[in-house]
Amino acid sequence: MIMVKVLRGVSPVVATALLVLIAIATAVILYLWVSGTVQTTPQTSYQLQERIKIDTVDVQSNTTHYNFTVYVRNVGDVNATLSTAYLVDPQTNSIVKVNDTLNIEIKPGNVTPLINVFENIPAGSFTGNTALVRIVTTNGVEATYMVPLK
Repeated sequence: MIMVKVLRGVSPVVATALLVLIAIATAVILYLWVSGTVQTTPQTSYQLQERIKIDTVDVQSNTTHYNFTVYVRNVGDVNATLSTAYLVDPQTNSIVKVNDTLNIEIKPGNVTPLINVFENIPAGSFTGNTALVRIVTTNGVEATYMVPLK
């Protein structure tokens, strides 16, 4: 006698439940994928930025003193008001001189020379052969520039 094995299928209730679960899982995955690629509109409007850059620093020196002229460019979208200039010894990270009386406004795209912003700085004020110039605006935006000393 030959035995035949009868295979039984899945009941219609179980098949329907499996199809519903597969559809829900597919919908959730599709929703997560779409929500990750589509971003919501920005809640705040575009804000203009204040940014400055030191193009170069001209150092005039004699045997005993340095005079610094700093060329500052406004690379931002709004007027920038320069408030303070710092001259720092980068080796010791100590401030050599502070000029907090600038109050100079620069329009976007313009360059302003700060002629002799630091005058008569003694040659022995720096431990190495470089100086760091830092310019700060009234809003706290900073620009720095490392200057080789002659």
